[in-house]
Amino acid sequence: MRVHFVTDEPDKIPAIRAMLAPRFELFSQLLGDHGAQIGADGALLIDADLRKAAGIEQIRLVMRQQNRIPEKLFVVERHSHHLIAQAYALGATSVVSRPREIAF
Repeated sequence: MRVHFVTDEPDKIPAIRAMLAPRFELFSQLLGDHGAQIGADGALLIDADLRKAAGIEQIRLVMRQQNRIPEKLFVVERHSHHLIAQAYALGATSVVSRPREIAF
């Protein structure tokens, strides 16, 4: 399975790659960069600060570009009702508080 990882911090990419790369084909992209789209058989994983307006607008753009992907997983820093609600409002199909909870 292909996983398209979108983040606002480049330091998060090596950790996710180390965790997912053995089992999944991983593509990473920073918010604001308009990378290649993946097919509908993949999953979208977004780990970004949902409290920043500029980041939210960039996430909306990514969600529009990747609208064919059925699995849209958001990672939030903590189980805050506000952050979880924001993730679902942006189109998340699942929300986790730590990357280790990820299961496709």
